[in-house]
Amino acid sequence: MREFKAALLFIASFWIFVLIISFVMPFIDPRFHSFFQTFYWAIVTISTVGYGDVVPSTSLAKFLTSVMIIYAFLATSVFGAVVTARFIQILIAKLKEWEVMDNVTKHVIICGYNSQISILIKTFLEKELFPASRIVLIHKELNGDIEAIIEKYKIKFIEGDYSEEDVLKKAKAEEAIKAVLISDNIEDDTKVLSAAILLKDLNRNIYIIAEIANPKFQVYLKKIHCDEIVLSKEYNSFLIAKSTLSPGVSKVIGELLKADNFYIIRYYGEKTTYKHLFETMLRDGKILIGIVENYGRAGEFIKEFIEEVKREAKYVSELAKYLEEIKHKELNKVILKPSDDYVVNKFCGLIILRSENERASYF
Repeated sequence: MREFKAALLFIASFWIFVLIISFVMPFIDPRFHSFFQTFYWAIVTISTVGYGDVVPSTSLAKFLTSVMIIYAFLATSVFGAVVTARFIQILIAKLKEWEVMDNVTKHVIICGYNSQISILIKTFLEKELFPASRIVLIHKELNGDIEAIIEKYKIKFIEGDYSEEDVLKKAKAEEAIKAVLISDNIEDDTKVLSAAILLKDLNRNIYIIAEIANPKFQVYLKKIHCDEIVLSKEYNSFLIAKSTLSPGVSKVIGELLKADNFYIIRYYGEKTTYKHLFETMLRDGKILIGIVENYGRAGEFIKEFIEEVKREAKYVSELAKYLEEIKHKELNKVILKPSDDYVVNKFCGLIILRSENERASYF
């Protein structure tokens, strides 16, 4: 931008020089009678038309003419270069619109690429979770498959290693609300862990879903409060084993994952038993499958838990006991079909299956 302004200043100075010559020439050369005649001569000369109807006669006039011609050559070259450069910038920006991140905020970052990414992006768009302009894919190189995805869905793309801080900053990780980290092998798990650490450092409120191949990385991801950890290969093994024992399980799981009537919501009501809540929801056409204890993100859960115990604790000793208790709580602990007298409180998530014509409601 600085070079562009300098070029424009040079071109402007040339035209000021032409105007000064047009004013001075009638005083130093008798062949020039007026400002307008001189200005006409200057335009004809610098455009290389050269009619020859007016020519300088004095030495000083000829010298100024030579200077003007050289100046005009340089100004024309600079002007051509500026226009060409600007045109190329516009063209590249248009062709690589997927790199423009100026207005991108509250977006999701997908780090890594595999054959399932297209399905993930399609789901985001179909469920209206994110518009295409707020989906940013990061991969080490732009290949034909990614080009096809960009062309089809009009998403954003950043080329580079997602485990490097400058690449994450280019993707505006500081303003993102979610990040999906993809790993296809154990070697990628290290990159996933590095990226998760960097993301939490850049944006403490970002929600991270990390896919890993090696279960040992789960421990490290939990320590940095990674919100969701997907052990894809382990899940696939469980699914194959379960399908072997119970034919049709894979189809059931697939339908549950694709269906809109299977979901988890936060419970906001008063304390009640699982049996009572199950029966209440059943009357509304919803089936309560199970409970997720300590449901939510680590930071939000801890904050809400502390606020709750402050209200309930009567003595300082009780408060200290509750604060010690929170250290040992397991976040998002799934309990399928708990006992009838299980107590459901506001820190629980509800695993619900509802009929297609029912809408999700929040307690």
